[in-house]
Amino acid sequence: MIEKTKANAGNNIRGISSKSRISGFTPTLLKALGEKTEKEEPDKRSKSEKIGLVIFTATAIVAIAGFAVISTPVSAQPVQEWNLTWGGTGNDYGRATATGDSVYLAGYTYSFGAGGPDAFLNKYDNDGNLIWNVTWGGTSGDMGYATATGDSVYLAGYTDSFGVGGPDAFLVKYSEVAPPPPVPVPEFSPVGLLVLVGILSVVLAVAILRKRKE
Repeated sequence: MIEKTKANAGNNIRGISSKSRISGFTPTLLKALGEKTEKEEPDKRSKSEKIGLVIFTATAIVAIAGFAVISTPVSAQPVQEWNLTWGGTGNDYGRATATGDSVYLAGYTYSFGAGGPDAFLNKYDNDGNLIWNVTWGGTSGDMGYATATGDSVYLAGYTDSFGVGGPDAFLVKYSEVAPPPPVPVPEFSPVGLLVLVGILSVVLAVAILRKRKE
């Protein structure tokens, strides 16, 4: 029984090989590789039909690509809210900014300070109005290149005016002066207001009586 089954399997394999164009490939594999098998039917479409199908496919691809380009949203362009300049008759350079509740500009200036260049730090409100300005340095070159904010404001750079021999790095910390607390406005209830008016009326009446007795 086993020998008969092996013989039938061998015949099936030889049958497949004889029907295949490439030895060792089944019709399914040949079809996947683009080879025609005996069971495949020839393409009966005419040449014009094939060309039309290609043109239709290409047109559909171009239309889909065009729709994708048109439907892609264009990013909005930035709108300038304000701009400003700061400086004097000399050369003045901004090198760094920092933001928080306010905006800070750091750099170095030949227009202001103890002798140029000197580091500077400007503070602006969110509308670009200058709140305060400081310069830092000596008679030699001192340049601010970085600023950072937190509980305080920091200015960093290098200096030829101070240190053990120039240039040396420097870091300056500035404390923000807190505004004075607002004066509380007393609130009066209607009853309290009536009591106050009553007291003032009694005081005024006593004063009038005393004046009449005199």
